[in-house]
Amino acid sequence: MSERTCETCGETKPRKAFWGVNRAIMKTCTDCRRKEARHKRYKRAKKKADLAETRRLAKLARDKMRAEVKLTNTDKSIKYINQKIASINNKLQKYMDKMTFGGGTNKTKHAIIRQTKNVEYYEELKELVMSDAALGYDKPIEYYLDNTYLLNKHGFPCVVTDENPRSDENGN
Repeated sequence: MSERTCETCGETKPRKAFWGVNRAIMKTCTDCRRKEARHKRYKRAKKKADLAETRRLAKLARDKMRAEVKLTNTDKSIKYINQKIASINNKLQKYMDKMTFGGGTNKTKHAIIRQTKNVEYYEELKELVMSDAALGYDKPIEYYLDNTYLLNKHGFPCVVTDENPRSDENGN
């Protein structure tokens, strides 16, 4: 049996130490190929672990940032009110265009009046939320939307059971 010299380790070994798949003769011996395969597996596992650690740290940072950015009731209220005002302004613009181009009816005129009152109502709610936030109150939007005094003041049909929300700051 002839012997060969491994290109990697430089040792002289029997011919069968260089067999590969289907006994194809390889340039490196089986021991060196196994060692190289172990090294590649180790590198892959290390890379995978480093990537997992990076992802874990990124997730922790994102979670921490989200916790800091949690919206207060005031922020949610202002966001909701701004959305409502934008929606109403879009409706108003549509009705105004109708009136401008001669397609408006009596119903359209009343719709414009109604939507204008809605904008005024939400603007006042926004002022109330901002003034309460300045005083340190963090109330949910439902507190303001359910206030029958404000609803009645702006022409919504309801029985007034609440008092003026500004009565605390005005001393009424």
